[in-house]
Amino acid sequence: MIKKLFDKTFLKFILVGVANTVFGTAIMFIMYNVFGVNYWISSASNYVCGSILSYFLNKYFTFKNQDKGIGVIIKFIINISLCYLIAYGAAKPLVRYILSGNGLDADKDVNIVWCSDTTEALSKLKSEDGAIAVLPQPFVTAASAQISGLRVVMDLNEAWEKINNSKIVTGVIVVRKEFAEKYPEQLKKFIDEYNESVAYTSSNIDETAQLIAEYGIVASEAIAKKALPKCHIVCYINNNMRSALEGFLQVLYDQNPKSVGGSMPKDDFYYEY
Repeated sequence: MIKKLFDKTFLKFILVGVANTVFGTAIMFIMYNVFGVNYWISSASNYVCGSILSYFLNKYFTFKNQDKGIGVIIKFIINISLCYLIAYGAAKPLVRYILSGNGLDADKDVNIVWCSDTTEALSKLKSEDGAIAVLPQPFVTAASAQISGLRVVMDLNEAWEKINNSKIVTGVIVVRKEFAEKYPEQLKKFIDEYNESVAYTSSNIDETAQLIAEYGIVASEAIAKKALPKCHIVCYINNNMRSALEGFLQVLYDQNPKSVGGSMPKDDFYYEY
């Protein structure tokens, strides 16, 4: 019974994902192609509107949560808007920094086109001769199976580490200070188990790839298995976490102080145990 319920809920979750993607893409297409709205505004509308639709569909259709409250909705909208601004705000200085460190001027030596998602980037790779795209894993592996002759010429992590002693940080765990102070043991347990999960993923590729495919995260087990070793899945804690993130934030700050809120984070920004 539990498995049957889970399967039904998971199917609804997938359908919601498809619906919000179509909805967001339609909004972007109409704004950009019909009304001539600025590309970045159209792209942001795609992201924000799709996420809002996803929130309501998953709340009432997938999980049938009837709790009401305007405060939660406002926080959700603020959260996804900030995530969009941070992600796209970090992309430009990151690319410029890596190009500059490798002797290229982003304004003179290359023509950079910013895409709204990986689908658009893949479309340009297929249609434009000599096109180069920056893609995350596992999309790189998936794209290699779709586009004949596609090859990887550079690993951004390796390119970054040649010019900087820190790491490219694309995912972090964020916790409220009040929660960390009130439940230190529970938080430590969560971090330890998260660390163990990362270690398991790295040392059990076959089993992990099977789970990834089963839950629909990646289209096939074969792609997941091939992509996993290249995903740089790690867990940094305490001093290792701070040194990795601090150098990364410093690069963003040097490019544009506003990208990290106008000033570098203080000591209480980092959690250690």
